[in-house]
Amino acid sequence: MNMKKISLLTTILSVCFLFASGAWASDDTSEMIEEGNRLWSENKTEEAEASYRKAIEADPESATAYERLGALLLMQTKNEEAVDAYQEAIIRDPDNAKNFAALSIAYLHMGYHRMAQSMAKQDAELDPDMKHAQDITKYIEAKLKRDEQVALTEGHGAEDPHANVMPITEEKK
Repeated sequence: MNMKKISLLTTILSVCFLFASGAWASDDTSEMIEEGNRLWSENKTEEAEASYRKAIEADPESATAYERLGALLLMQTKNEEAVDAYQEAIIRDPDNAKNFAALSIAYLHMGYHRMAQSMAKQDAELDPDMKHAQDITKYIEAKLKRDEQVALTEGHGAEDPHANVMPITEEKK
C-alpha cells in the first residue's frame, strides 16, 4: 500500500473509532441516568446523586444528566446547587422550557424573585402553552407586588434593589 492509502485508511478508522466511542459514552451515560432515576425512586438520594454525577463525568455535554441532577437537588432544597445544575443543562439545551421553569422555582426558593420572574418569562416564551409556567409567573408577580407593598411600608423605595430579596433564614432552611 502506498502512503496516501495508509493515511486515508488511518483517518477513516480514527473517525469510526471516534463515533463508536461517542456512542459508547452515550449508552453508558443513559444507563447511569436510568440507574440514578431508579435509585431516586427508591429514596436512595445520595446514591442517585452520585449516579447523575458519574453520568456528567462520562458525558459532560449531557443536558439530561444535569437536568436530573438539578431536579434531585431542587427536591432536596439544595437550591444553589440546583441552580448550577440547571444552568449547565440550559447551556446544553437552551430550548428546553422545563429547565427554565425549574430554575425559576430554585430562584424563587432562594428569594431571588426577579431572577425567578426572568426565568419564568423565558420558559413562557419557549412554551407558551405550558400551564406550570403561567402559574409560576402569576405567583411570582403576586409575590413581587406583596414584597413591593411591604418594602414601601418599611420605608424602602420601589427602586431599592434589596427590597425584593428575602435572605434565607435558619427557619426557612
